[in-house]
Amino acid sequence: MPEDPMHVGPFHVSADRCRTARDQTNPRSAILVHASAADRALAVLRTVKRCLSKSSATVPEPITVAAALDAASVTLAELLGIQTVPELYLIADRRYVQGRPVNDGRRVERAELRRITFGGLGPRDDQGLFEVGMVGHDDRSWLTLYRSPASSRHQMTEQEWRHDAEFVCAPWRTRPAMVLAVGLALAAARISGGAFASQLRLLDPPQSDPDRMLGATRLPPSRLAFDVACQQYLDQFAADPG
Repeated sequence: MPEDPMHVGPFHVSADRCRTARDQTNPRSAILVHASAADRALAVLRTVKRCLSKSSATVPEPITVAAALDAASVTLAELLGIQTVPELYLIADRRYVQGRPVNDGRRVERAELRRITFGGLGPRDDQGLFEVGMVGHDDRSWLTLYRSPASSRHQMTEQEWRHDAEFVCAPWRTRPAMVLAVGLALAAARISGGAFASQLRLLDPPQSDPDRMLGATRLPPSRLAFDVACQQYLDQFAADPG
């Protein structure tokens, strides 16, 4: 993404790292313009903390959001070694001002989920901003679909103004939300033939192959509750992720 830094006192946040620092009514307008210095600093700190736990996937082949959510449910169950995971749903059109929600947005129905197709090469400005929630849980992950400004695999496509797609999950700072983001990104990479990445310190060195990542970090089968399984998944790593 193009560099578009925001300065708030001693803090510096770059738009290519923290898209969620934007007002979702207009992703190009900063949410910090009319806030007090203290409010701006608080909003930036929240954004930085959220950005440091992102998980993402490249999406080289087109997929639907419906397929990604379905695959994420399967992937989460495999990752956590449990039979049942919460039903996933998508929220669209939710607005934030100074880092706080000002409306509830709307839950995207199944038919629309099947129509939202993303992936492969496409126009630079083809993007979407959503939230992924779990039935019965307050934990969520922001989901950003965007086109990267350049591609190491398709360097010549810059002449055609076409770019690789990325599926970026920025979770709320709870353990279930962070595991949700990992599961979403792994699932998108698996079904599209893409690569996985995470800012969480899961493996050293990091593993970009989603199936190998799943195999290396999955929990053994158990009857644990979802929240407990999420805690155990993250507890297995040497350092607290993020």
